[in-house]
Amino acid sequence: MISYVIVAYHQPTFLRRLVDALRAPDVYFYIHIDARVDIAPFLQQLPADESVRYLQSRHACNWGGYGLVEAFLAGARAALADAREGYIVTLCGSTYPLQPPQAIRRFLEASPGTCYLTWFGEGFHRHHLSWRLSRRPLPLQCPPSRGVDVLLLPTFNPRKIFASRETFWLWLCNLDAYFCRRKVPACVGQISGGEGWTMFPTDYWRRIFAWLAENPEFEAFFREVWIGGELFFTTLHGALPAPHRPLPWFIDWEGERDGSPALLSSDDDFECVTASGALFARKFDAVKSARILERIDAECLGRATAGGGNTATAAPQLAGG
Repeated sequence: MISYVIVAYHQPTFLRRLVDALRAPDVYFYIHIDARVDIAPFLQQLPADESVRYLQSRHACNWGGYGLVEAFLAGARAALADAREGYIVTLCGSTYPLQPPQAIRRFLEASPGTCYLTWFGEGFHRHHLSWRLSRRPLPLQCPPSRGVDVLLLPTFNPRKIFASRETFWLWLCNLDAYFCRRKVPACVGQISGGEGWTMFPTDYWRRIFAWLAENPEFEAFFREVWIGGELFFTTLHGALPAPHRPLPWFIDWEGERDGSPALLSSDDDFECVTASGALFARKFDAVKSARILERIDAECLGRATAGGGNTATAAPQLAGG
């Protein structure tokens, strides 16, 4: 049995296409829609049914914030509450499978109990980790401009401090960020970074929630860490060791732009993703990636062209989207 926890904030037609590509017996979907966007277009494109459930607890997934972690935790809790045994796979709404559902199931059944996740290389931990830990992200309720939805402290840029009344007030109330060094709780242990997406067995998720209940300071710490979603699960796995392997995802970081991976859209991209042997790839756009998605459907998944429409909905940026 596989439960997919999917976090989405735009592209409702693409979400429907993603779910349809993964549908199979004993496959269930837990959909988290960013609290900052209208859920109606998603419900219209993909109504809830016996295998599709929309999470009632919705979080604002500000870029760099903790909302993405909260969304994945909420989805995993819902799957466990429904007694879905097997694996829980976390995805964002711009991911798409490269293998049919039967192949994904066989892959997971071949190594039961294995956790799949990724770690960033030595360069990240040497050059970026300390900077991340020294910053305090404060989500903004009324962003002063598109794409700027957090105030990152400490900052000495007056344009950011005085961008709005809200940013000035947050700055004024958090002056300690300039003087107080953040303390790392003992339970956190060795902090490491990696992709926020995971494939964990349900038994491991039970261990996670039991351990987090005993160590609430772990979550409290990462709530105030910049881009904590890229540190939370890898660090948690260090605290709760289990057999693990690299996450079978294809993500093109060489062509990254503004901190996001390259958009997959060309025939060259198709050759790369199919040669990778991965189970999933990101990221895709319903319109710009239409051609490569059609080829994946036809040549990798054995599906008729899904189409799914070419409607894209403008929305705030999601962490890791």
